[in-house]
Amino acid sequence: MSHDLYSLSKPTPEILTDYNRKVDFLKGLLEADKLPSPAEKSLANQFLAPGRTPTISSERTPASKTVHIQSKARCAGEMRKELMST
Repeated sequence: MSHDLYSLSKPTPEILTDYNRKVDFLKGLLEADKLPSPAEKSLANQFLAPGRTPTISSERTPASKTVHIQSKARCAGEMRKELMST
């Protein structure tokens, strides 16, 4: 009986893969944010994989995609500020 309960609560390989992808994305985002120049941050941000894109219009955009877009916009703003200040 307890073996059956344990096997049911174990996550599927797909869920673990999805979780690992999300963790890797967040780690990459944190590492990119630590870079010294806005140009380096922007370049590193371009190589981050935010997750899958919704396939149907009624499906909402994943949070990782939203975070990625916000991070790209922040990096672009920092680069713009740096370029305009010189």
